[in-house]
Amino acid sequence: MALVVQEQINNLFNMRTYLLVFFLIISGCNQKKNNKKQTSNFLNTDTRDLIDNKTIKNENLNYIVFNSLNLSSKAELQYNNFRYSFDLNFGIKKNDEILISGSLILPIFKILIQQDKILAYQKIDKTFFEIDFNDVYKKIGIDLNYNQLESILIGNPVLSVNNPENFKIYKSSEKFLIYEKEEADVSYTMIFDINSNRLINQEIKQLKLNRYLYVQYDVFEKIDNFYFPSSNQITINDGKNLINLIIENKSKNIEDRGPFEFKIPNNYTKTQF
Repeated sequence: MALVVQEQINNLFNMRTYLLVFFLIISGCNQKKNNKKQTSNFLNTDTRDLIDNKTIKNENLNYIVFNSLNLSSKAELQYNNFRYSFDLNFGIKKNDEILISGSLILPIFKILIQQDKILAYQKIDKTFFEIDFNDVYKKIGIDLNYNQLESILIGNPVLSVNNPENFKIYKSSEKFLIYEKEEADVSYTMIFDINSNRLINQEIKQLKLNRYLYVQYDVFEKIDNFYFPSSNQITINDGKNLINLIIENKSKNIEDRGPFEFKIPNNYTKTQF
């Protein structure tokens, strides 16, 4: 049993650090190349009509608002043709910082995401790194800031929808409203369920290189005055690799847990991202 667990841990860390966007620490071998054309499993909305008189009313939007949020989750990582399962615990202080702990029977990594930087360490090889969001952009080619990363995780729109005139808005099959926007070489798509006013899909795509980050939200559960997605699927295609992270939130609460405990051990070695 111990050998099987150790092999799983070793395999998990034999990937590149692209998965930091998914709140994992992964380092090791050179990038795997996959020449097979990858496609997004984005919700099929081929049949749709451009509209100008129907929008999601911001006051009715299922906007997820809290001061503190704690999640205990089961996760499955799919990296090209490999699959790994492990546990994740999230602590989120809204608009401030996110703490993620990962374990595979035993704790294996911690990540602290702040407004201006990301700190992480892994226990397997006793290494750590510190980066900023420019480093993330250089790795995956998608420009993200802290608030956008937080929105992707919790299920809020990655762009504000307060000004609908900034978007092309489509209606599909009387069920969905689709907000689309292009900025330079990047397109943003957000899909809302018309009946519930909930965000169910969003995608950020780098057009020329066909890189994308896609998120699907499902199985909503009421917490306080909002509905929180209990199931998230995050997909990233960097042009060479296809990576999926499926998160099933098993427990959640909005209690303030106090200051996050995050300290890199003194005997850990700094590594490159």
